[in-house]
Amino acid sequence: SNGLAGSNNIQQVVIDLVSSGEVYIDNIYFYKTNGGGGTGGAPTSPAPTPSEMASNVISIYSDAYTDVARDGFNFYGAAAFEEVQIGGNGALKYTAAEVDGGNFQVIELGGANQIDASGAGMTNFRFDIWFPNESDATTAFLMKLVDFGTTTSEAQLNINAASNPALSTGSWLQFDFPFSELQSNGIA
Repeated sequence: SNGLAGSNNIQQVVIDLVSSGEVYIDNIYFYKTNGGGGTGGAPTSPAPTPSEMASNVISIYSDAYTDVARDGFNFYGAAAFEEVQIGGNGALKYTAAEVDGGNFQVIELGGANQIDASGAGMTNFRFDIWFPNESDATTAFLMKLVDFGTTTSEAQLNINAASNPALSTGSWLQFDFPFSELQSNGIA
């Protein structure tokens, strides 16, 4: 279904580069309020260090925080997903394949590691990406949150030229989605 109906059993983060190429991803986490540069190619500096207090964060992937337990990475389709070091900081590198059969990858939290974001008072979902490829109006990056609550639901975050910030080449871009904004996609 389209739209995240809940946020207390989040079990997957799905990554899909809708067009060809690759993307680097870092600092994927939920947080609650209150409480490098370049021009294309792979990044040489890590993503900016997040500033949220660790006590206000549930980290899925970041060197800045202690990550929640994960069941690993599920490799669906032909795309490649690997952990790389950028300036001494870990990041995920996703490379789309030019073949049929799917191009998405999943950060699998697993049944025992489901995140109860709403129960923990989380208010936002945030991640950083670096897009080294040429981009145009048809270029897109997709991230989905999947909640396995009473009914399985998902929130689809489509990053493209119309996003804020717009998908662009050669710099770290930070995306921050308040849960209130995701409610239009069904998050409860």
